[in-house]
Amino acid sequence: MASAPAAQTAPPARHDIAIPADASQLPLDQYARLPVCTLSADGKHLAVEPCRTAPTRQPKARRAVTAILPAMPARPVPRTAVAPPLPPSPPLHETPRPTPVTTCDAGGCYDAAGVRHTGAGGNTTISPTGQLCLRDGVWLQCQ
Repeated sequence: MASAPAAQTAPPARHDIAIPADASQLPLDQYARLPVCTLSADGKHLAVEPCRTAPTRQPKARRAVTAILPAMPARPVPRTAVAPPLPPSPPLHETPRPTPVTTCDAGGCYDAAGVRHTGAGGNTTISPTGQLCLRDGVWLQCQ
C-alpha cells in the first residue's frame, strides 16, 4: 500500500505541538492552554516548562461599614479675665499752706504758731518734725 502524502496527515496531537522555549511568543489561544506555573517539590525550579503565569487575583469586594467616630468633647467656655480689685488709693498729697513768719534771728525763725524753725543756710529752715522749709519774704513754705 502506498502511504498517504504528507499534506494529508492528521493534525498533530496537543502534546506534539512544537512549543518555543519562551512561552510569551505563543499565540494567545495556545498560551491559554499551557498549565499554570508552579514550583517543583524542592522549590528550586518550575515543575512544568513551558507554563503560563497565574491569573491575577481579584480583590474581594469590600463591604460598606458605617464609621463610628466618638464625639468631640465639649469645648469649655473661656473665663473672662477679671482684674483683681485695686487697693484704695492714698489720699492726695496736699501741699500745706504757707505759714507767716513772725520773727527771725541768726539761728532760725518763729512762725505764727510760735514754732521754732532752725536755720539751715540762706532761706532754708528745718521744722521740728524734720521737714525742709523755704522762707520767701514773710512766708514759710514747708514741703
